[in-house]
Amino acid sequence: MNKCPLIFLLCILYANSFCKPSSHYSDHTIYTADTSIHEGITDTTWLQTTLKKPTCTGKKIYLSKGGDNGIYIDGIELGCKPGDTLVLKASNNPYTYFSTGNLYGTENCPITIINEGGQVNLSNGMALDNCRFVNITGTGDAKENYGFKIEDSASNGVGIDIHGRSAYIEVQHIFIYKKTYGFWVKQEGNCADSLQYPNWVINNIYLHDNRIIKMNQEGMYLGSTDPNGARDIPCDGKIIKPKPLRLGNIKVYNNIIDSTNRSGIQLSCGSGMLNEIFNNTVTNCGFELSTIQGNGISLGGYTQAKVYNNHIDHTYALGILCLGSGKILINRRELNDYFTAERDRKAIFGPLEVTTTGGKMDVFVNATGGGPTGQAGAIVMGLGRALVKYDNNFEQSLRNAGFLTRDSRMKERKKYGQRGARRRFQFSKR
Repeated sequence: MNKCPLIFLLCILYANSFCKPSSHYSDHTIYTADTSIHEGITDTTWLQTTLKKPTCTGKKIYLSKGGDNGIYIDGIELGCKPGDTLVLKASNNPYTYFSTGNLYGTENCPITIINEGGQVNLSNGMALDNCRFVNITGTGDAKENYGFKIEDSASNGVGIDIHGRSAYIEVQHIFIYKKTYGFWVKQEGNCADSLQYPNWVINNIYLHDNRIIKMNQEGMYLGSTDPNGARDIPCDGKIIKPKPLRLGNIKVYNNIIDSTNRSGIQLSCGSGMLNEIFNNTVTNCGFELSTIQGNGISLGGYTQAKVYNNHIDHTYALGILCLGSGKILINRRELNDYFTAERDRKAIFGPLEVTTTGGKMDVFVNATGGGPTGQAGAIVMGLGRALVKYDNNFEQSLRNAGFLTRDSRMKERKKYGQRGARRRFQFSKR
């Protein structure tokens, strides 16, 4: 059987606190995305890590609670203009929630949401829908490092929720304690075409200098984990499988994340522009005891990101885990293009189906020698071995399915003085 070298692109990196950014940082390729659907995106904005400070003077608006101790505002109905500041006063504590939609600042005049008179306490959290150029900052009182505290004794809900056609959102100096998720930045598949890939990218989200402690699941859940749109969505009596919105130019830095039942930071669908995760402290992740979801930092399908200078300690699984989106390339060609026989294509998916990892990993193979069927068999065994290295728990199921069994038959070596292994030279008297 011919040997078939296999490269399994899983990008499992064991993070260390001494990781440093490359000295050739400015030489790295920046992959581009379609920016025609975004307002104000230029190459220079990819390198930003904060919104610009307002260069215009807006009005200060003090927000009042409703009967449920919560606040909901529509930016258009409120008449909010670029440069305005929305204020939550600590003297009105406690709040249940702050929810807003249709807040539109500009690049030079973002809208600011800030605390005043101490730390503002919320139980349910804060949500932004269809907002752009908005800065949520807990820097309204010099005595408080975290001007907003979001805490739920029952550990339910989301601390900060950013969804819809949102972009250019900065969130800083927030303390989130005992929630299901600290940050939730994504838009799942939706009946509305405007909320389906590729009709928008949630872009330029800057999350920094926040503290997230004791989450029931992820500290930061950024992007959908269903990038290929495999989930059923009922729409007008029909079932569709819309693809969720992608993310681009996500900046996550200077955050403290501790004690999460799943991963500390998870970024998926981050296919656009320049995503960066750096200078974060992520500790004590994975109390759910999952070998897949107990990582310090997880990168999911279609994600490209620079991850550096993070201190990651005490995780149940890995420091940094990079997963794929189900792409399979053999000698740089698509699977269906490389293997014309259905049996060969089906064989490749065998190990992925047994381990339920199909659509979650990218497989890149360099295959040489033999014919199509022989190469397919070699790829199956190489893929099975790679999956075992990824997770030892897969070994028994893969072995039972025969994906780890080596075919001992090999081409017999040529013998000296003979034409081949058994073939002799033709006899001649002369």
